[in-house]
Amino acid sequence: EPLVCTPADRVTLVRAVLVACCAALAAAGLLGRQLPAALLVVLGAVAFALDAVDGPVARRTGTASAAGARLDSETDAALTLVLSCAAAAAFGPWVLLIGLMHYVFAAAGWLRPALRNDLPASPVRKAIGALQPLALLLALTPGIPSVAGTTALLGALAFLLFSFGRDTAALERLHRSDRVGAGAADAFNR
Repeated sequence: EPLVCTPADRVTLVRAVLVACCAALAAAGLLGRQLPAALLVVLGAVAFALDAVDGPVARRTGTASAAGARLDSETDAALTLVLSCAAAAAFGPWVLLIGLMHYVFAAAGWLRPALRNDLPASPVRKAIGALQPLALLLALTPGIPSVAGTTALLGALAFLLFSFGRDTAALERLHRSDRVGAGAADAFNR
């Protein structure tokens, strides 16, 4: 099957380019240059808003695919990581936990195969995932009081820890039930 760049993939690729622009701005800020926060927030907000477009475009054009969903998910994670790097310069290194959580979970899957299984779709997970860049963008917005930014980031991190904890527990339960089911099937077949 030849690789095809669908209309939804093009939207996601535009988002990826915007994320790359945000990364360049965040890197400049981390290197001690004046961070153009307003530009970073505008580009990040457009990338965030376009996340609501690629899925409907894929469904409307009948081109939804696992590869497109993966590209979308990785673009979301990259945006969150880039924004957390920018926010860490102003709020402290703890903010990096927000951006790194996706990658830590993926790395944990290398050590714990149960964490590699697919999870069923969850509106709660989706909402918490959308909350992360939103909180980061709010905290990075020029003129937002530091206390409000810190509160938004702490809330986002708390929800994220809850979500990953819940997903880890669900995957472990699924893994245990699969092992019990496989053991019962082996006993039955003897």
